Amino acid sequence: MQNVGLADINFREIVDYGGQPEVHNRYPRPLACRGYCIDCEQSGVLREAGGELSLMSHGCDSTDFQAVLGPMNVAGSGVTMPVLFLLENPGADDRYRNGTEVAFRGSRKKPPVNHYYWTPSARPWPHQVADFIYDPHFYGPYFAYLMQRHRLLDVYITNVAKCKWTRAASGKAGGGGASLVARHCSERFLEREFEIFRPRLVVCFGGNAERGFREFSRRFGLDAVSITLIHPAFIKNRSQTDPQRRSKEQLFAENDHRIVEALTRLA
Repeated sequence: MQNVGLADINFREIVDYGGQPEVHNRYPRPLACRGYCIDCEQSGVLREAGGELSLMSHGCDSTDFQAVLGPMNVAGSGVTMPVLFLLENPGADDRYRNGTEVAFRGSRKKPPVNHYYWTPSARPWPHQVADFIYDPHFYGPYFAYLMQRHRLLDVYITNVAKCKWTRAASGKAGGGGASLVARHCSERFLEREFEIFRPRLVVCFGGNAERGFREFSRRFGLDAVSITLIHPAFIKNRSQTDPQRRSKEQLFAENDHRIVEALTRLA
């Protein structure tokens, strides 16, 4: 991660690796962490929200992708404006993303084992939808495709909430508790991430990320241009429920169109 301030937030405050480790998309053995953010637990937010906070994530940026995939090959001049990719929370758990739950100061956390959380392992850079649509872990390849397709040279990727809230009994996410956690987490981290990165364009993936950004921007008086894309998980897993009966390829093309429109407005 090229920005020292963002690296400190992600790798000392959220997940404390004791500094930024060497760039890898995956590590054969989980990295030893010295600590984790447990501010929601200590401040009483989790007690009010109920449930559990275990699954964690951290951010990454376009230089992390280039460290794994090699230099981005863009035709002509690339887009140098800061672009933020914003998601709701860490989402689903699997062996490629998070490790075994560990105890830390009375709490339990599942830290990422894929150090650069969203970076793909497949090479080279994806240039078309067919290059990533069948990848079972397609977030990284899809984000790499968006960077390559739209020549985005300065991208930072993060979540509104850095830990995923789940109900204690069912393990299913709910609204009230998740909203409390997202509000507190954005006050602690996202505000500072915005101050450091200063994005000109915020790309929200899905309605929940958009709502989190809208609430956050109202509280802090932000005036960044934002767009909302169709969430890639919806495209991959639930595209058959699209009211307009668009194919996966058409939904990805719609996302591309929204980005092109936004970049044209900002040019």
